[in-house]
Amino acid sequence: MSSDAFVPAGWKQTTLGSLGRYLNGRAFKSSEWAKTGRPIIRIQDLTGSNKNPNYFQGDVESRYVVRPGDFLISWSATLGAYIWDGPEAVLNQHIFKVESKINKRLHYHLVRACLAELERNAHGSGMVHVTKGIFDNTAVVIPEDEQVQAAVAQMIDSADSKQHSAARHVMASQRAIERFRRAVLAAACAGQLTADWRHDHPNAQSVELALAALPRAPHRRLSSDDDLSDLTLPDLPDTYVLATVRAASTALEYGTSKRADADSTTGIPVLRMGNIQDGQLELADLKFIQQDREIRQLMLEEGDLLFNRTNSPELVGKTAVFHEQTPMTFASYLIRVQFAPDVAEPDFVSFWINSAWGKAWARQVKTDGVSQSNINGTKLGAMPVPLPPIEEQREIVRRASRMLELADGLIIRVKRASHQVDRSSQAVLAKAFRGELTTEADLSPVSKEA
Repeated sequence: MSSDAFVPAGWKQTTLGSLGRYLNGRAFKSSEWAKTGRPIIRIQDLTGSNKNPNYFQGDVESRYVVRPGDFLISWSATLGAYIWDGPEAVLNQHIFKVESKINKRLHYHLVRACLAELERNAHGSGMVHVTKGIFDNTAVVIPEDEQVQAAVAQMIDSADSKQHSAARHVMASQRAIERFRRAVLAAACAGQLTADWRHDHPNAQSVELALAALPRAPHRRLSSDDDLSDLTLPDLPDTYVLATVRAASTALEYGTSKRADADSTTGIPVLRMGNIQDGQLELADLKFIQQDREIRQLMLEEGDLLFNRTNSPELVGKTAVFHEQTPMTFASYLIRVQFAPDVAEPDFVSFWINSAWGKAWARQVKTDGVSQSNINGTKLGAMPVPLPPIEEQREIVRRASRMLELADGLIIRVKRASHQVDRSSQAVLAKAFRGELTTEADLSPVSKEA
């Protein structure tokens, strides 16, 4: 809040530093960590990203002890205001425990309202932090009367409760849509989506002959990583042929290892792992590379399947199909697979890889590193894939795509609603600290006594 902010009647201008005592946490050494005792509150414990908390068994000064209901502020790496709702704990460095001189709930909401300005003034490019001087000197306006402070805080709490309820409904809607997407893929891959089509087309030609006519790759002894005996496959119609990605493909190759020019906006767009989202290509963030002999050989063609071979354990194996008009190439963390047109529809294979069965296969064959997992081209080639008659594959793609487009449209609406909920939360805070949530008449001590 700027120093020339409007000050409503009955309010006063002051600074964050004058509103309380801000006690920084203690620098606990890793040698002091234990398996039992009082939890050590680190920033990860406030944001909910820490699944394995550390504990401390010794004694500390009372300033480092945190009890349920205490007001905490993280001022480094992640900026945030929190009311501690866990057990009695001890406080790590880079977090303030606040002893408020005003209504604590109002103080908490006021810091929330100031976070955007504090972030703008934060130091550092990677691990940002707010200096004590900047924090203390941040200008704010607050009600002078304690009853008015409490009333404003209560109104913000009430608005927050409604917003949290709306957010829960938004999240429930998003989960329902994701379940619908998974159900569509499951029905598509197991033949349930086209049971009526098979009834009306009893003479559909199996892909078995076309598959057998493809040139065979050189024989390779299977490794233990290729043992998929534990992978449960769906019950498939009799007209389906169980093949492998390698057997159904005509080419399988890695992308370019050349580094894209981060600042260039000309050249050939190069697709990377981040461009594959929810089974589709997301082209909002493209990098470019200059064309040469290698890039010309790696230009994408209509229907190329792109498989993400290196990513986090949850995301490795995500897949999409190239259907763009703009000439593009692809990076080395992706594998391009091309299929014989009378054997496999790439979109159908993409549905299979992105389905629950494909994800189970990825979890089974991936190789885990320190922070990333990998599935190489050999393992991808050995992946089992059920192949319906080619006409049925095309019908599955048509029907499933229509349903998934409906889900995508709903997701857009849900994300828009989520954004509106987030914006409304900040709008309530801004309105509250302009003195616009109520009037002086119904919040003044005089009116309350009357």
